[in-house]
Amino acid sequence: IARLAQFVAKARVYRESRWRSISSNEIVPGDIIEVQSGQTMNCDVCILRGSAVVDESTLTGESVPVVKSALSSASSTHLAPDSEVSIEFDQDDRSIIYAPTKVVQSKPCRRGDIVIAIVIRSGFQTAKGSLISSLLFPSPST
Repeated sequence: IARLAQFVAKARVYRESRWRSISSNEIVPGDIIEVQSGQTMNCDVCILRGSAVVDESTLTGESVPVVKSALSSASSTHLAPDSEVSIEFDQDDRSIIYAPTKVVQSKPCRRGDIVIAIVIRSGFQTAKGSLISSLLFPSPST
């Protein structure tokens, strides 16, 4: 459990008008990140542009990869810094990649482009964090 909780990797984040590489434990909700092939997500994200084939077996036990695609309202938005994108978690599950899902393949919209996503949860607020929290601090039985 401790090894799973302490997983840290590099991530490419768009901050202060440029892409930069940071430690995944520095990611916060609202960050725009690049989704890369081979990456294990350390936060819950919603894809804004492109798509990804992901392995959710660590969460669901299902071994068949799943395709996650861009949020439909985001694809019609120009993604300007001041644009608003609404995420409905019940309806937009096909666009959400949960930590600690592994990205098998990222698929940009165009050649030379990248897959981008917005961070919606990090730390113990993620699917992974919630699982670890429940193992470390189980609810008392009634």
